[in-house]
Amino acid sequence: MLLANRSELRSSADRYVSRRIESRRDKLRERRREETQQELDDLEAYAEAERERIETFIADDERKAKAGSDMDLAIRRQRDRLSKLEERIENRRGELQRKAQVISLAPEVETVCLAIPM
Repeated sequence: MLLANRSELRSSADRYVSRRIESRRDKLRERRREETQQELDDLEAYAEAERERIETFIADDERKAKAGSDMDLAIRRQRDRLSKLEERIENRRGELQRKAQVISLAPEVETVCLAIPM
């Protein structure tokens, strides 16, 4: 009788712990998804603003070149900056996508303590 009660108690406790872990894991997964999406949105906003800024420099340098100034080196440097920006953005986007794919594993119960008041 006592063994059956202990088994039922153990099963009940395992089910409770499993439900709690699953609930917390779902909440963490949703929070991670929201945070990752916000970071991606921020990254895209930054990338667009930086692209526009560099492209403005390039356009200004090209106008100066048409006016007769030697702007080849400056234009190449700005295009190189733009290329490096795109590379950094792609790397960061990949990092964020990997971060979003991390899956939390449920912990395993190692020991159980049953306390019975006397």
